[in-house]
Amino acid sequence: MPHIMYIENIILDRQLDQVQRMGEKTAEQIDTKINNMNTASLYVCASVSNIDVVNSRNALTYVSDLMMSLNVQNETSFIRISFYNKEGKYICTGRSSSKKKVNERFASNEFKELLSYMASTRDYYLVGPHKDPWSESGLTTVSVLRNITNLSTYQNVGVIEVEIKVSEFEKNMDSAVSEGISCALLSPGGELYYTTRNFQFKDLQTFKKAVNGYIDENGCAAKRAELCGKSVLISVSNISSCGWHIVFIDSEDVLLGPLNTMKKYIFIPTAIIIVCAVAVIYMLSMQMSRSIHALSCAVEGVTFDHSSFDPVGFSDSKEIMNLSDSFARMLDKLRISAAELVQGETRLIKAEMMVLQSQMDPHFLYNMFSVIDFYAYEHSVSEICDICRRMSTMLRYVTSYSEPLVSISAELDHAKDYLELMKFRYESDFMYTISVHKSCTAEGCMVPKHIIQPILENCFKHGFKQKEVPWRIDIAAEVDENAWSVEIRDNGTGFDEERRAGIFSQVDNILSSARESIYDLSIGGLGLVNTFARLKLKYGDTAVMDIKTDGGSVVTIGGKSNA
Repeated sequence: MPHIMYIENIILDRQLDQVQRMGEKTAEQIDTKINNMNTASLYVCASVSNIDVVNSRNALTYVSDLMMSLNVQNETSFIRISFYNKEGKYICTGRSSSKKKVNERFASNEFKELLSYMASTRDYYLVGPHKDPWSESGLTTVSVLRNITNLSTYQNVGVIEVEIKVSEFEKNMDSAVSEGISCALLSPGGELYYTTRNFQFKDLQTFKKAVNGYIDENGCAAKRAELCGKSVLISVSNISSCGWHIVFIDSEDVLLGPLNTMKKYIFIPTAIIIVCAVAVIYMLSMQMSRSIHALSCAVEGVTFDHSSFDPVGFSDSKEIMNLSDSFARMLDKLRISAAELVQGETRLIKAEMMVLQSQMDPHFLYNMFSVIDFYAYEHSVSEICDICRRMSTMLRYVTSYSEPLVSISAELDHAKDYLELMKFRYESDFMYTISVHKSCTAEGCMVPKHIIQPILENCFKHGFKQKEVPWRIDIAAEVDENAWSVEIRDNGTGFDEERRAGIFSQVDNILSSARESIYDLSIGGLGLVNTFARLKLKYGDTAVMDIKTDGGSVVTIGGKSNA
């Protein structure tokens, strides 16, 4: 009966591939949910990292509103997002918590050890299936914990905990199994977290020992094996975000039951049917070869640049026509997915630009208020009005986040307000000029907001630091239909090659890994790095960014007009 054994092997191999795909798909679904939880915790931490959560009166309200907004918008069904710290502060959104349970939780040694552990790690911490510690609901949940670090002090101010019901993972596993196929979820240490309702091994301890031995020997592999005395198809898939294992098991007895019956009762008729079926398939394949060839040519002609698909010519075969229709629908879905991916990347770039744009050195504001106070005390004259007007204009400009792009004229006016304030401060020790050469209207040329003033501020903080007065800054802007550029020249100490290379290295680090690089930046220390990174995000390889030394520093920035 070699042909029957051959058929058995084909069935088992194909089913093994199917079981492996089921395991990989389920592992990916669970991994996505855990990553969504981690992303949610990271989003809250990043959003409040510059807020004094411990001492600010409105900080807890802001954190609560932020968590509530995130819980409403996210597709994953978080049951609760909580914030707490060692000072005893606790707020949550989602499922309500029990005050009694909260107090018991804060008083427990286990909780104190958890806070101590969290204080020593910068990564997120995944807590496997456990009873909900914040309420008396008895729900079994999985939690992701992450520290909130104040970027001004680099101190841990609390912990964000995102919880999800274990049943969310169980749904993925239960929906994947069918008759004869069962599924189990194991921890990295081999503990059995969950088994599906149709689980075929009654002795769980024996099963756990056997499957852990299989994993130790074979790793994450799919193969035919003997497990607890049963011949099974087993597939082990790793959940990369947490190290858990999804184990899918299909019983060979159930899978081969119909074939075994055929061997007993209808061997010869089945063999005849198979021969006839092969002959019919061969005949049909010969008849359909023309349509298949036409379909193949049409598919080969489809690219992302030319994604139209014309099913004309396949109407002589209903099956081929259905296949061509399915392929056309798949192309439509691919186009939609590609558009959504581009839209998502655009939103990400816009968010990164807004984060970089929103940073401004507060010492400048403090110094200007000192100047106002000085003039008020010494002169009591109209200069105070001019200073206040320019300060008010600048504050409105930098705090208006609804307009990420402004005209280059508005950006130059903002730079002029800043230089006038510096003129009030240093009087005759400082002078400046602004010139604009334009072959088209500067009002119609839109540029990223707040890109010139940080460079000017850099002149005072670094360029003039070791330079005797008088100081001078000259701004030259050029605008035409195709491009714009701004050159800022001072008579300061200039840039050495090491510092110049360091600035461009920081820009590359931010663009390649913005999430990690944000921990290495300090508020007020961005200047040229801030501006260059935003220009690179906006204009890509067409961005103009140059630093040189010529009797002082010369910084040139630019890009395409209305890019």
